[in-house]
Amino acid sequence: MRCFQYPNRLIALSGLVAVLSLAGCGSDDDQAQLEAAQKSLVAASQAVSDARAVVEEREAQAEAADEELQVAKRELRQAEIELGKIETSIDARATDTVLFRIIQRALLEDEDLEKFAIAAQVEDGVVYLRGRVPDAELQQRAVDIAGDAPGVIGVESSIAVDTPAVATPPPTQ
Repeated sequence: MRCFQYPNRLIALSGLVAVLSLAGCGSDDDQAQLEAAQKSLVAASQAVSDARAVVEEREAQAEAADEELQVAKRELRQAEIELGKIETSIDARATDTVLFRIIQRALLEDEDLEKFAIAAQVEDGVVYLRGRVPDAELQQRAVDIAGDAPGVIGVESSIAVDTPAVATPPPTQ
């Protein structure tokens, strides 16, 4: 960034270096050396101008992105505040009786779980599940359904998983 503060000096210096380097080559044609130096000066000047334009464009892009980021952060904070208000409202309405009804209905309406007797009890927002299912997937599904109900603080599962009986071979004699 510091070299952009004095671009005219930089250009003049690069032109002077080009002239001096050409003068030291021992060429007799001073006019050709001067023209070459001027071309170098123009090229260096254009390079500085191009670089400056790129920097300005990138700074503008960075400023725009920063503004968008700040807007997104404000929107996120606002959404989090709104979510907190809604959760507080749900918690106030989510009595144990209401939670029991919501969870029991969800368990009974689930196609895979409707065949199994899973009992739910709710105390102070904590759901206690009891029953039997044939595999761990269904056990976890019941826990997930109960835990997804709004206002549930936690889920304690006492659902037993029935494992198929494995026949043991008779002892050999």
